[in-house]
Amino acid sequence: VFADDGAIWSAGIRYSQQAGGDNEGPTVDAAATTFSYRAAQRLFASDVVRFGDAKSEKRHRLTGSGRPVSLDSYFEGVHDGTVPVSTLAIGGSYYVSPPPQLSDQSLHATGLAFRGPISVTLRIPPDNRGVVLRRLADQVASVPVRVSVDGQPVGIWPGAEFQGDPLKRWLETDYALRPDLTAGKHAIVVSLAPAVAGETATAYTLEAWSTRR
Repeated sequence: VFADDGAIWSAGIRYSQQAGGDNEGPTVDAAATTFSYRAAQRLFASDVVRFGDAKSEKRHRLTGSGRPVSLDSYFEGVHDGTVPVSTLAIGGSYYVSPPPQLSDQSLHATGLAFRGPISVTLRIPPDNRGVVLRRLADQVASVPVRVSVDGQPVGIWPGAEFQGDPLKRWLETDYALRPDLTAGKHAIVVSLAPAVAGETATAYTLEAWSTRR
């Protein structure tokens, strides 16, 4: 999420910003104030499928095929395992992180790498005002994905251009569904497929968050 993006949120937002490669140099203090001129949009967790977990896949009626994958890595941001010691004495540009398996700030997860369509059924409350899909993915394999709901194509879920630290590969990304696709339904069938033939996408979890006011 960038500073000028319209963030969809639940009870609050925690925002942090990476200072760049000169953290050891002189700093200039700055302040900013943000207002939201609207009623608070609220998100409520509805359901989650954990790929690589046979019970979760069966419960959510997974169809389609994929290759099992697993990953130990960090998210980029405040809790990224970085230790406060630079590789350079002054004006350091690289701050080391321990192997993810040795840090409590890392995340281990199993998932699927898929080249064809996969589908799962997610439970949602019928009084929802729309649903936000949230996917945990590997940035290295974050390609654009076609999204369908109950067999109806609804758009492209953008990928991410990975140019960061190879130890910090985790990415959570959201895709908002229009209210007319979800209103009055107790469940939806969500299908994902790489937008470009031959590319491989990843999914470790897929969550449904319902919006209400």
